[in-house]
Amino acid sequence: MMFLFCPLLTAQSAWGLEKKSWYTQLGFTNIGPYNELFVNGSETKDIPLEITDNTLQFYSEYGLWDKTTLSLSVPLKLIKTVSLSPTSNLGIASESVSTLGNVSFGIKRKLYDKKFVISGSLVIDANTSQYNDGSGIRSGYNTWTFIPSISIGKGTNRCFFQGNFGTGFRTNNYSHYLNLKAEVGYKFFNWFWTIFYTDYKESFENGSITLPVNNLTTSLYVDNQEYLGYGIKVIAELNNGMGITGGFGGAFSANSEAKKGALNLGVYFKISAKKNE
Repeated sequence: MMFLFCPLLTAQSAWGLEKKSWYTQLGFTNIGPYNELFVNGSETKDIPLEITDNTLQFYSEYGLWDKTTLSLSVPLKLIKTVSLSPTSNLGIASESVSTLGNVSFGIKRKLYDKKFVISGSLVIDANTSQYNDGSGIRSGYNTWTFIPSISIGKGTNRCFFQGNFGTGFRTNNYSHYLNLKAEVGYKFFNWFWTIFYTDYKESFENGSITLPVNNLTTSLYVDNQEYLGYGIKVIAELNNGMGITGGFGGAFSANSEAKKGALNLGVYFKISAKKNE
């Protein structure tokens, strides 16, 4: 699924970082190979290609001020297509592409912190992707996306729950969308987190962009993609400043998305404000 990237520990979280604290993660996500798509919810559509979609993603957060956190996400897309039927593949070539996806910048502000936490954020996905028409490979959306959201969370040292409500506003005649997320986590043995999550995206279907036929065939970052997804993340805290993450994500239903789960693996590093003093 295009939406299931590295299981970031703090991305879109209700909790931010302390001033002058850092969080950095390097993650790898594999989707595929696959040659089936979700369409119209639970229906299946075969495509004349076998696609492997890998992402190497750098993510970092920095506590700029008290209650204010900045974020940066840089995805490197490694996408490969292999023709399954050369005589009827609609002219789409086999290809391997390594290029940037949509680079993201974000700012998060904690608005309330008593019995539970409320934060507001704005994430901007830059139009930094590329398109190869011969293979139909697109590494990201051909648009700028502005995503304001509200996150609510409550937790202790051993468990937490949080939800996120966001809306994506896109340029270049792409449809806007609604995005809802929720997750619950529990900590075992004082060092191992298990987190279950759901992720829902619904297109407003108000766009008018006309995409190339080859791009529509691969369905890589096309308009009006939707899903009802689920997944599990695990986080092993090796020490106070380092850990390993992993996860799996799939979908109950979707539209114009790969009918294949995503596997994730990552490593993160934390530097607290107290160590910087």
